[in-house]
Amino acid sequence: MIVIITGADGMLGQALHEKISVAPSVDKILVYDIHDFDITNRDQIASAISSTGADVLINCAAYTDVERAEKEVELAMRVNCDGAGNLARACESAGMRMIHISTDYVFDGKKGEPYIESDPTSPVGSYGNSKREGELAVMKNCNNALIARTSWLYGPGGKNFASTIVKLAQKRDVIKVVNDQFGTPTFTQDMAGALIELIDTDAKGIVHVVNSGYCTWFDFACEIVKLTGIKGIAVEPCATNEFETLVQRPKNSRLDTSLLEKVLGRKLRRWDEGLKD
Repeated sequence: MIVIITGADGMLGQALHEKISVAPSVDKILVYDIHDFDITNRDQIASAISSTGADVLINCAAYTDVERAEKEVELAMRVNCDGAGNLARACESAGMRMIHISTDYVFDGKKGEPYIESDPTSPVGSYGNSKREGELAVMKNCNNALIARTSWLYGPGGKNFASTIVKLAQKRDVIKVVNDQFGTPTFTQDMAGALIELIDTDAKGIVHVVNSGYCTWFDFACEIVKLTGIKGIAVEPCATNEFETLVQRPKNSRLDTSLLEKVLGRKLRRWDEGLKD
């Protein structure tokens, strides 16, 4: 099997490349990042994809700056919607399967329990809206597509909440972290492993891919600081409204993984177990 990874220089793309390199079902990997081609260029994408002879494309390329997306609405939409649609059309034309990465931000966070795949989407910001429109573009333009929604990604190779907390712990005596937003921190290595397993299934539509369990950002930060072994750091809880922000964030980002467990025959390990790696 030949697999294409777009957005290969990102945090998830790097983890996926590492994991897929030793996957027995994969014979060849083609990795592309922003320097190789522009996913917003429809003609360039169509030409590049059609000549690869690949079987599967996993799209990790995305505009992910939630705050800046409120100011760069058009750019976020071009990358996350138009770009995703371009890749979907190219995959459909080439008879290729597409796995597209999406986010918990397609939901408004008002549900009192974990979201299932069929729950109505209602994003509260430009980033979430661009990702929701990207999902629709993928499903419209590629019949053999799977959308993998995830949340609170962290891991080596990129800026994320975990790396930010480690840096703050080295500089400050007190770190304030919101304690009224709930979700599941998801380790990129675990996410990548699940995606590789999904390649070998015939799953289509939407599936939620996150580690098990859930916590608040405050809980997450406390666990991170504890694992660093740095002493004398106070992690204090606070409310979301104590921080100035350009965008409203979902209070509930919990994603139900019952479908993933049915497809893979297992659940991913707990979020705090992945953090120890």
